[in-house]
Amino acid sequence: MKAKEGVVDLLNTALTIELTAINQYFLAAKQCESWGFAGLHAHFRRLSMEEMKDTEHLVEHILYLDGLPNLQDEETHVDWFETQLDTIRLVGLDHYLSQHITVD
Repeated sequence: MKAKEGVVDLLNTALTIELTAINQYFLAAKQCESWGFAGLHAHFRRLSMEEMKDTEHLVEHILYLDGLPNLQDEETHVDWFETQLDTIRLVGLDHYLSQHITVD
């Protein structure tokens, strides 16, 4: 099926956002794991996996429309990170991190 003009471009923009989020969440998960924040590690890893599923659906949809998925990453806004930064500003880094420490 051939997509209307501009549709594949919009889907590729969404795909870029998803790919960027995967990388950012994956990096954040690994950093949190190395710092001993198991709860944050699990949260970021789960988010990364969810983004991978979204990416798979977008790629399939673009291919269905006879488009070419653009799998290159670009920097973009990730709402969850901003929320975490706002929380840190509100409660302070020490209090924020203390809520994410778990003892195995």
